[in-house]
This record gives sequence, structure tokens and C-alpha cells, in this order.
Amino acid sequence: MILLDSDNESFTLQNKWWSIIPISFDRIFGEELRITVFPGAEDIAKEFEDKYGDGPMSDQALSFLENKISERYLPLGYAKDMRASGTIYRLSPGELRDAECSAECVMIDENTVKTDNLTSVDIEEFYRQGHVCFVCMENGEIVSAAVTDSPVSTENGGILEVGVETADGYCGYGYASAALNAICSYLSSHSITAEYRADFDNPASRRVAEKAGFSPVGEYYYYIGGLVENGV
Repeated sequence: MILLDSDNESFTLQNKWWSIIPISFDRIFGEELRITVFPGAEDIAKEFEDKYGDGPMSDQALSFLENKISERYLPLGYAKDMRASGTIYRLSPGELRDAECSAECVMIDENTVKTDNLTSVDIEEFYRQGHVCFVCMENGEIVSAAVTDSPVSTENGGILEVGVETADGYCGYGYASAALNAICSYLSSHSITAEYRADFDNPASRRVAEKAGFSPVGEYYYYIGGLVENGV
């Protein structure tokens, strides 16, 4: 399956944005490959799907894809910056495990959205857009935040990706697990399945997911290009 990302292509190229993701893909085990691509690289996506649809994460497949995309976007001022790839996790009903951290975790609302925030998560903007956000606090400051990647509908059901970040100096104390547990409990109460993505090179993030009870269900990949004039 190929999905065209026209809006992001127009915004990125017209505004000479500092980075681009012209192609990405994910696949849930046992299901078909899903590729999201700029229309300007649709032909590359089709060739990639034809050649490597059964093994898209192989070194040969990724080398083919990255060479083709680099050749296409370097004349437009973008060079390959990095790749992001990893495991897709989902939380099955009844599998959520209790967090071992006793820190206070609260859902962000109009009364807490202005709390001092030590993370880089733009909690005020997420809240304004209707995302759900749970935070852990110490001494009246936010030290870890878990947030949905899109607004939560009033309708129950479906699958929703969540992410979590802990402020520097507060990692390793269970705050991420506590925040993730809180937001997953909320989503579960609305019959929403939580999905979590962890890069292969981020074992700490993988441990947070597995400790919470998530199980691996697939893999993902993003090609990330950077604007050459910014020194990429």
C-alpha cells in the first residue's frame, strides 16, 4: 500500500524546511507493507515495494531505497541526515503492568497546563490541539510526559500511538514507566489500544515499553534528510 503525503511535500519544499521525511514505511507482522511517500518520489516507492516488499528491512533493501531517495532530493538541496527505524509495540487488553515509581502522575488540564515543565515536550500546544497528556511531577515540576500523537476523539475504540519523554537528570527512576502507565490506563478505559514505537538503537525506550506490558507487533522506518545549507 502506498500513501501519498502531498501536504508535507508542499510545505517542506516551498518553505525550504530544515528537514524532510520524503519516505517512510511500516508493517505490522502478517500484514502488507504500508509506504508513505512524497508524490515526487512515488515511482521510487513503487519500485521499492516491487523489489523488497517481502523484506523491506534488509540491508540491501534500505541501501537501495536510501541511494534512490538521496539522488532524487540532493538536487533540491537535501542530503541524507539519518535513518530512524525500530519496533512497533502494542498493548493488548489486560496486559498493562503496574509502574514501580510512586511519583505523582496527573492528566494535563486547564489547571495544570501551565505547570513548570523540565521536558522538551510542548505540553501547552498538545493540550490546545486536543491531545491527551499525562505527566509525572517532582517538587511541583514536570519531569516526565506521555502524550498521544494525535487528538483523542470522544468516540471510543481504535489504535493510538503514544510517546514519552523524561527530563535530563531524571532518567532511570521510573518516571517514564509511570507516565506511560497512566496514559495507557486512560486509553484502555476508552477502549483505545495504545501503540508505542522504539528505535532499534534506543534500548532504554524498548525497556520502558516491555516493562509496561507492550508486545512487539511490527517494524518501521523513516528516511530523514537535512537541508544542505544548514551543514548536513
